[in-house]
Amino acid sequence: MYYRISTPARLHFALINQSGMLGRCNGGFGVSISKPVWDIEVSHSDILTFQGNEICAEQKKSIKILIDKFSDYIGTNSIQLHFNSIIKSHCGFGSKTSLLLSVAQLINHLFELRLSHAELINITGRGGTSGVGINLFENGGFVVDNGHVYKHGQPFLPSSYPMLSPAKKIFSLKNNIFKIIFFRFSEGKYFGQRKNYCFKHIVLWMLVTRGISYVVFFFKLSQLSLRMIITHYRWVCKEIQGIGFKKIEWEHQGATEREFLKYWNDKNGDSALCLSSIGPGLFYIGTEIDKAISTIEGFHQRPLEMIVSEIDNKGAQVDKS
Repeated sequence: MYYRISTPARLHFALINQSGMLGRCNGGFGVSISKPVWDIEVSHSDILTFQGNEICAEQKKSIKILIDKFSDYIGTNSIQLHFNSIIKSHCGFGSKTSLLLSVAQLINHLFELRLSHAELINITGRGGTSGVGINLFENGGFVVDNGHVYKHGQPFLPSSYPMLSPAKKIFSLKNNIFKIIFFRFSEGKYFGQRKNYCFKHIVLWMLVTRGISYVVFFFKLSQLSLRMIITHYRWVCKEIQGIGFKKIEWEHQGATEREFLKYWNDKNGDSALCLSSIGPGLFYIGTEIDKAISTIEGFHQRPLEMIVSEIDNKGAQVDKS
């Protein structure tokens, strides 16, 4: 007997209210996408084994730490994990949060623990800025989360901060209209200590309610016409790239990414080019896929990878065999 989970990647538009001016911080909004996915099988074993597609050493280490946390529940740290497909790390896909939640959910089913989604989140320790990832894992679609209470003087917290309760969603929305193109020109460089440095040493002096208003306004459009959703969505995506923590994330990108942003705005300026998380993954989301692909292919440097995807509206799915 084994259990199998399929967990979609996510794209992260922006963090909301990193100044803490409104008494909260680390909120965010993002979208679940149909490709790439974690496709993982779990079964009982005498030793911990990893089979199938190769995952990196950092991912294996994270899984081992997670399984050790489960040892009090299951009385062992030995299972077999088979990876039918994987999500690359440090590209902007939220791979670590989705990986840890996937393995936790598989263990939950294999050993019949009946732990809730909130309990699994606490065990994985993804309590910081992973509000988008943990909410999309459960339901897919678009989501806005409310982050955490902010007390003056406290540091801003990375995704792996373990001592916080899961961020709750404010809005969620299913969508079958838009397509997505994800692409990148370089390997990820902002993770671990470098990423934490950005959170600890960057302070925003700005009226962040402007950014929040954009996000809330878009999600209110779910009741409006298709034409209005498409029109205003472009505006939201474009505006959010130049404010708040997202503006700072763009400033930390490489020369190629920043050059491409200028090229995109010159060639395709009515549509937004988005940066997922802290990069280096870039993405377009909308209805004019052919035009976007043509713009990307016309740049003087070809991307390392390009994935055409759709919005996933289901979240993680578990099957028993």
